[in-house]
Amino acid sequence: MCRFFLYTGSANRAVIRDLLRLMLEVSRCDAYGILSGIDDNHPDGWGVYYLNLSKGIEIFTKSGKAIYEDSKLVNNTFDTILSNTSNNDIIVLLLHVRAASTGEPLGPEHAHPYMISIEDGSKVVLAHNGAVYKDKIADALNRTIDIGKMTDSKALAYYIARRVSQGVGLRDAVQEVINRNFVKTALNTGIVRVHPDVTCEIIVTAHLEKSSEQPHRLCYYRLYRAKSENIEVFLSSTLVYYMNFVDLSKDTKTLEIIPLPCKEYIYYTKLTA
Repeated sequence: MCRFFLYTGSANRAVIRDLLRLMLEVSRCDAYGILSGIDDNHPDGWGVYYLNLSKGIEIFTKSGKAIYEDSKLVNNTFDTILSNTSNNDIIVLLLHVRAASTGEPLGPEHAHPYMISIEDGSKVVLAHNGAVYKDKIADALNRTIDIGKMTDSKALAYYIARRVSQGVGLRDAVQEVINRNFVKTALNTGIVRVHPDVTCEIIVTAHLEKSSEQPHRLCYYRLYRAKSENIEVFLSSTLVYYMNFVDLSKDTKTLEIIPLPCKEYIYYTKLTA
């Protein structure tokens, strides 16, 4: 499976640096992944989507390598992000590391996040932790996607983008995924719809199916919300756990950490510069 965080709101460079350090540690060794028997680490690629709404700057990078073995690209990417970020800029930052499910394709094109363009000029960016039924999604889309050449999460991104292009609201499109029983294990997602005027809709979902509700799996799959007056960060459980063992900035230490419900939780907001 995977780990991710979605940062939205007022930029704080110290918090961003801390989140990257936490992700590097979690990717190498995932304590909750080991406990649950799901994943020891996350070696199957990484990706980042960054949008600075204050400056109109967008960065989208993906790699098929483990983030902890891809130091040159990681350093170059985050040096660029930080050099273009001033404290208090309004930003979106979505970082995902992947542990591929058995039988799923590998390579940089299969790393998250996925970006799907829509006819109205907007785009949907999606990162996912969990598994969904590709066959059910393909049937819902009248087999207009080739699921043999994509991950289940990319099929999910196509479904949401298709429904949005048909006039369904982003939140409603995501709710359909749960209602139509597309979720196999978990629907933990960070989703950004970017409009041509550089405004954003933000969705975060936390949803587990019964097969994933055992205590050790709950520890692994649970998402958390870390917040201050101007910052919202949604992050995977192991990142929160590792906050106890990594030297963090004062601003990160003072974030309020809140566990999210694990059933049909959908957070929705709009973001403008």
